[in-house]
Amino acid sequence: MRLSHLLSGIDVRAASSKADPEIRAIVCDSRQVRDGALFVCLPGERFDGHDFARDAVMRGAAAVLAERPVEVGGAPLFLVPSARKALAELALRWEGNPERELRLAGVTGTNGKTTTTFLLASILEAAGEKAGILGTVGTFVGGERIANTGLTTPGPLELAAELRRIVDRGCTCAAMEVSSHALEQERVAGLRFAAAAFTNLSRDHLDYHGTMEAYFAAKSRLFSERLAEEGVAVVNADDPWASRVGAPRVLRFSLRDRAADIFAHELRISMEGIRMEVKTPSGPLTIRSSLVGEHNAENLLCAVGLALALGVKRQAIEQGLERSAGAPGRLERIEGKGVTVFVDYAHTDAALAAAIRTLRRLGPARLSVVFGCGGDRDRGKRAPMGEAAAMADRVIVTSDNPRSEDPEAIIREILVGIRRTHHPDVTVEPDRRRAIELAIEGAVPGEAVLIAGKGHEDYQIVGTERRHFDDREEARRVLAELSRR
Repeated sequence: MRLSHLLSGIDVRAASSKADPEIRAIVCDSRQVRDGALFVCLPGERFDGHDFARDAVMRGAAAVLAERPVEVGGAPLFLVPSARKALAELALRWEGNPERELRLAGVTGTNGKTTTTFLLASILEAAGEKAGILGTVGTFVGGERIANTGLTTPGPLELAAELRRIVDRGCTCAAMEVSSHALEQERVAGLRFAAAAFTNLSRDHLDYHGTMEAYFAAKSRLFSERLAEEGVAVVNADDPWASRVGAPRVLRFSLRDRAADIFAHELRISMEGIRMEVKTPSGPLTIRSSLVGEHNAENLLCAVGLALALGVKRQAIEQGLERSAGAPGRLERIEGKGVTVFVDYAHTDAALAAAIRTLRRLGPARLSVVFGCGGDRDRGKRAPMGEAAAMADRVIVTSDNPRSEDPEAIIREILVGIRRTHHPDVTVEPDRRRAIELAIEGAVPGEAVLIAGKGHEDYQIVGTERRHFDDREEARRVLAELSRR
């Protein structure tokens, strides 16, 4: 693709040359440069791409795009106000602007994003559309995972490639998780969402954002900057942060506020699932779902709001929600002889508390929780997560992804919160595999065991090593061994 075509429409403030080379790749890592590449200088927390511009040219870059003048040894240099925003727009153009062939629905918030996208995709499929899902657990089309970037919202180059991939698979719409990092770092610049939802906000990622206000401000950019002109915002009226979101067109959903646009009444939650009657601007709905828990009732309402915003008929909404099993690793149930295990991604104090409350209401004989906290991440949430875990009858504290931190040091910070509650039954086992064994082997008949923090993840990061580890596999292994005894 010619450079002039690639840069058409990009806010270029200055250019050192009128050269128009053929561009063979777009890269933002100088180590990945090959002949004919356009190198984009991205500012970062640890490294600044501007410091590697000359190296990129020496490796064969045909042109450089930057935010300030840099030494490029005579190669064409183009200056833009925001290299991150420009990269997102360039990536979409490079892939042939796949976003123009899709109706996009974005979901942001601390919890509920993944489940909501899976619910919405099921609704859209019931309505006769082919829907893609992009998010934490990967990229899905028709129930098949076709890629996994490892990020809630991938970087601009990967995101554009994923959008192209689902368009090439025949998708006409996509349900997409949009993280606060992605919004802050302009990964979704160039996208316009026909519908966007804000699920809730609780403490998370403050190691990056600093304050809750800054965290909220980042999330809010989905509505102030990325919502299409005729787009609809779908917000949780029961969450004090989400309810602050403003947009020209808003649908509010609620389990408590009868004045909300989408309101659930006659709500029934049991071990078998959720049943509720729902008031909507398009008429009443009867929702039946195999999911459990009040938080999943909120996710169901959020998906209803997004579907209505996209013009889906009521019958397809009801059918899609009844068919959906939700998202992998989100209160995923694993049945065993006399004990039921739930694997959940809950990795904040609010999410952990919600999961425990959910299972408590289902009436198990006893409730145990196995959890830890990630290393090299927000230390401020460790004690609060300990307090949340103390809502269970039995607590087993273990490792999550310790990364470069000492697992036992992380556990000590978690125990500070548990000790505030004077909980009588706490076990410390840094080995996560052994912790899961202790929880399940020590379960009484009718007990529910919650394994929290990793959910769908199939790895554990210890030091710099990424090892295969899947909570669901471990739970099934232990349950199978118990059944043979």
